[in-house]
Amino acid sequence: MSKSEPRPVSIRRYEEADNAHLLTLLEKVFGVERTPEQWRWRFEQNPVQVETGHRQVYATLGIDETQETPVIAQYAVTPTFLNFAGMRLLGCQSGDTAVDPEYRGYGLFLTTALANYEMLEANEFKLVYGFPNLNSFPGFIRRLNWHRVFRLHEYSLKLRVGRVPLGPLVRARRARGAMSLSRRFKGRDLAFAVEDSVPEDFDSLWKEVSRYEVLSVWKDRAYLEWRYADNRSTNYRFYSLREDGKLLALAVATSIRETLRVTELLSAKKDVPLAQLLVQHLTRRTMGEPVHSITFTGRDDLFFESVFTGYARTASPLVFCLLEFDRDEVGSRARIPGNWTVTSGDLDYL
Repeated sequence: MSKSEPRPVSIRRYEEADNAHLLTLLEKVFGVERTPEQWRWRFEQNPVQVETGHRQVYATLGIDETQETPVIAQYAVTPTFLNFAGMRLLGCQSGDTAVDPEYRGYGLFLTTALANYEMLEANEFKLVYGFPNLNSFPGFIRRLNWHRVFRLHEYSLKLRVGRVPLGPLVRARRARGAMSLSRRFKGRDLAFAVEDSVPEDFDSLWKEVSRYEVLSVWKDRAYLEWRYADNRSTNYRFYSLREDGKLLALAVATSIRETLRVTELLSAKKDVPLAQLLVQHLTRRTMGEPVHSITFTGRDDLFFESVFTGYARTASPLVFCLLEFDRDEVGSRARIPGNWTVTSGDLDYL
């Protein structure tokens, strides 16, 4: 069938009976098999739906009933709570946009997205955001009226080249900063630990972090449990720094292909020296493991830049973009790059 001939396609909301056909589409488009459990974890079991008890899936589909596998397009979002200077708001992340290769060129990306946005506005979502790469983000801006906020930064530190450790060089590079931190925290009873689960008292730390971030994902304990503990595809560890039992800083990381990828870094009141001390402990711990490098991807108003002094910084291929549904106080601030705190943990696929 040529592009000039009409296709018998309808646009509608996702229904539970669509799941098997939808997973077939995603495997065809992305080349990776998705399990029903993975899909439900992201689109049905996220913190917003669990807390509200409202299990509506915010996905719009292109349907061709003449096909054996009728789901030929999807535009889906994951509901997320957003942080606005300590206040919680409703937003969502765009992801898993898919169109069957045989149906490309018929405007299904645009029609499924716009139908989804009508549903989101009706349910009082503040904005939708995402992390398209350099090749795809112009399409979001040109066709969906999204706004480009910034490219993420990637900070990296090499620990070895091949099998040769760079321990002495790494230690020498960080020695000056380590001495400064030692003097700053001299006499304080600080304890570093590595755990396999989210600290029980994490919400107390999040309360001290959230008020110092203008806009970010709402990262309370329920969110970390869902994002990391319930995510069966990857194993994460939690690196903590405490004083007299009180949680002062936390990092989340996972090892992927000989690289320790730090996905979250939080310190009470956005305290830079505390975060630097935690990263220093994390680095020392990692130097004894078969890891070639440590990386962190994110961007904010200079906190990460200050913490990762001594790390090489490069521009990530990921672009943080968004579309606000209401130009109220939140919407008017959402386009300002310095208002956002974003990390690779916010992505939909790591």
